[in-house]
Amino acid sequence: MKETAPEHYGLECVVTDDMANAALAMDLRRYMGVDKVAERCGKSVEETYELLGGLEDIGIIESKAEDGKKEFTLLIFVPAFLNLWQPHLSTNPPLRGRYS
Repeated sequence: MKETAPEHYGLECVVTDDMANAALAMDLRRYMGVDKVAERCGKSVEETYELLGGLEDIGIIESKAEDGKKEFTLLIFVPAFLNLWQPHLSTNPPLRGRYS
């Protein structure tokens, strides 16, 4: 991904490097278990679960429970859908400057 891509400059001030690595280890719009994501990004299952929870709070991924097991999917990034990001825009000046 290039630094000029919307996915990069729109998210660099919202996610940590570890969160970005976890997201990059996921398949787009395909649900995955935390163990598979952990294996791909080289983190423990516990650490990966926390990273995915943070990404879900921001709105970059979503989850569902399948047979009692939580699975996550990476959403398509659309900067125009900022209604989900309003809490982050008010507390993050760099992000607010890019999308105000």
